[in-house]
Amino acid sequence: MARKHVIFHVGLPKTGTSAFQDALVLNRDALRARGIAFSRKQDVGSDFRSAARDTVRYGPSRLRQRRLDRAARRIRDWADAQKSPVVLITDENLLGWRVRDMYRMTFDRGPAQAMRALQKAFDGDEISWVLFRRDPAAHMQSSYRYAVKLRGVSADYDDWAREIGRPEALGQLVAEAEKAFGVAGHVFDMEEQIASPRFWGAPILELAGMCPEDVDALKPAPRTNAGVPDDLLEYVRRINAIGLEKEQRLKAVDVLLTMHSDLTDGVSRAAYGRVE
Repeated sequence: MARKHVIFHVGLPKTGTSAFQDALVLNRDALRARGIAFSRKQDVGSDFRSAARDTVRYGPSRLRQRRLDRAARRIRDWADAQKSPVVLITDENLLGWRVRDMYRMTFDRGPAQAMRALQKAFDGDEISWVLFRRDPAAHMQSSYRYAVKLRGVSADYDDWAREIGRPEALGQLVAEAEKAFGVAGHVFDMEEQIASPRFWGAPILELAGMCPEDVDALKPAPRTNAGVPDDLLEYVRRINAIGLEKEQRLKAVDVLLTMHSDLTDGVSRAAYGRVE
């Protein structure tokens, strides 16, 4: 079987992965024409993510490594079925990290074992690892807004942060990941991507073999994952503190975001994404 270039885009969470994946879907035909197949978080790898999360939570073991190895082979089976010479697997949680864990975990407890399983499954292919990093303090603030919007958090930022961990731990996690990736790793700064007028995720597609002109000709996806604006954050926290059932709580948040968009003529309701 022909050797493929397999690119694992593994996050971090809260660094624009959803926006990039939306853009991939919008430009699927153009990417296919250039020999690039892709999968998103919802397409492949759910059992692998589950095994990686369990390793983060409970620690490495031979049983969990076998689970990872089996799940990695299923991802490999999907990749082998693609006719394209380049396969891009984009999943911000693939190596096991999640918002609730990233500020207190280490690379050697979960991500290292997940990475090892994928390397074993894709032995013989060219592997690249892609990670977008972000200023740790800004990353933690973004995670807090996400937790307030979708996870029912009613605590203020300081109380939530004491519970969730430290931004310095995230910086160390990224440094450990970059070291583990070695020469196959490509770590980009989200702040540079935000400041650039170019297509979101352009460095990943150029790594996949697209020329800059072709990348910049792609259609950008609409914004769909904006954080709760400052002037609404306290209102959403108060809704969360009422203690409503999840479905009712999220409906109330949805109404608030819709009214805010209508009354301020600011960020469109669609930009806040799904609240469910």
